[in-house]
Amino acid sequence: MGVRLIGDGVAELTGRLPLRTLDGQSLGSLLRLLPHRWAPGALWVRLRGHVLLESGAARGDRRQLWLDIEQFSLGRRRLPAAVFGTLAGVSGPRAIHWPVPDTVESLTVEAGRLTVTIRP
Repeated sequence: MGVRLIGDGVAELTGRLPLRTLDGQSLGSLLRLLPHRWAPGALWVRLRGHVLLESGAARGDRRQLWLDIEQFSLGRRRLPAAVFGTLAGVSGPRAIHWPVPDTVESLTVEAGRLTVTIRP
């Protein structure tokens, strides 16, 4: 997995996704049509979008760091961002998120640099 910090709040995630992880998802039936020798293979995946820190959460809920996906590619094929939501089994392209500790006040993505501001 690789992370590229583009700048202006944009990051790009790249990596290889094993084909077997799609089994049972919306493309599971398509995988059964592929030659068996392809089963252990993997696809290159590229996700690009704005990194957003949730501004507020309900009391007791953890804040989340979101990647608003604007570009999505499988292999060499660029696909609409909404397709990622379908593959991941979620509604909408805003599908990738991570919990953030309460002490994180802000995040800034610049070209090649991620700045995290912590509350004292």
